[in-house]
Amino acid sequence: MDIKIIKVSGNPTERSKSYAEQLRTRIQQTYDFYNDVVFKHSELSDVEIYKRVNILISKTRAVFPNLISELECISESSNIPIQQIFLINARTEILNASVGECTSIAIPKNNLLAQTWDWIEEMENLMVILIVEKEDGSSFVTLTEPGMLAKIGINNYGISVGLNFLKSKHSLDGVPVHLLLRAILDCTSLKKVREIVAQSNMGKSSYIPVATSIGEAVGFEFSNYAMQELTPMDDVLLHTNHCLAPNMTSVPLPTSNQRYETTLANLRTDTNFNFATVDRILSDTSNSEAPVQAPYRPSESLGNLSVGTCATIIMELEKLRFSYRKGPNPFGPYHSI
Repeated sequence: MDIKIIKVSGNPTERSKSYAEQLRTRIQQTYDFYNDVVFKHSELSDVEIYKRVNILISKTRAVFPNLISELECISESSNIPIQQIFLINARTEILNASVGECTSIAIPKNNLLAQTWDWIEEMENLMVILIVEKEDGSSFVTLTEPGMLAKIGINNYGISVGLNFLKSKHSLDGVPVHLLLRAILDCTSLKKVREIVAQSNMGKSSYIPVATSIGEAVGFEFSNYAMQELTPMDDVLLHTNHCLAPNMTSVPLPTSNQRYETTLANLRTDTNFNFATVDRILSDTSNSEAPVQAPYRPSESLGNLSVGTCATIIMELEKLRFSYRKGPNPFGPYHSI
């Protein structure tokens, strides 16, 4: 079964209604999975979870009221409460789990941004490709979870964005990272991206790589109430799940350092830095204890739920091409939009 693709178009209300109508069942399944399974393995009570949800709704409304309006319209059209929709969008901040996840590579000179998306096995068949065509003629494509407005993606201006999880203390003082990703996909330039990132505040722990079709790349590390920018080294911006910026720290996560060293070594053996190079590097399984293309394995921090590579994404920015491969399959085919 391939990844489900949906398209929404028109003004925000029209898009939100279409999103809800096409994904109502999957949104409910996604919420049920997080609420009934994933969060049950955390130390948070239902009261504490929804206290955090309401705090983050208020924080987001103050910065991006347009995104809250879209989520409210999705809620109304799907008949799923806004707190449940928002829980999906804010699950990273609320859960803050100790899970080794994704590997990302930006190669600005070749206009590439690519990554694995590693997460819980059940999300492999729930995730969707969302194509958004707005009333002003702008558009973007993103791989995301049902109920979320965006995750990894690229827009028609050649702005692309990815995500690597970091774990550190945070105060729920900022916009959830997945909503920040959507705000970035609404941007027309890297200058605008920086403005949006600054507005979002520091209350999250994540690394967000952004690359453009004109050879720009920057990484934003959020950790311990601070943010630092990373720039490419030797034409590459590489990241896993630990901080790299000076004076930035995060909680060590499983396999992160090993995947970083494996990927760095592979990058040094092939300077073509094209699609085939990136595919080969993100498909690496040579380190069986810490493979870049990770098979599903039980995660103790998530109650032994299986975590692995749900998808691999390669974005060719000059071509505005979004290519994706489903599941932890280093030999599987890519599909492109």
